[in-house]
Amino acid sequence: MNTDINDTICGISTPPGKSGIAVIRISGSRAHEMLKAVFLPVSEDDLTERMLCYGHVKDGMEKIDEAMAVIFSAPHTYTREDMAEL
Repeated sequence: MNTDINDTICGISTPPGKSGIAVIRISGSRAHEMLKAVFLPVSEDDLTERMLCYGHVKDGMEKIDEAMAVIFSAPHTYTREDMAEL
């Protein structure tokens, strides 16, 4: 696998095992774009920086689950990159 330090990455942030909640973390320059591709806020307002937002995970236009999401902008994150969590 050829990766670049500037790639946008995502991964499961919760430990393995059975759980009712899982966290997926996205980090890199396309983090906000990637989150918006799979998350639809219930409110008409767009995602607000550092504010947890309720909505739905989507596959295309089909809603497949309920979720909470949040975005963080660089450099004020612990990776110093744009980040999002779902």
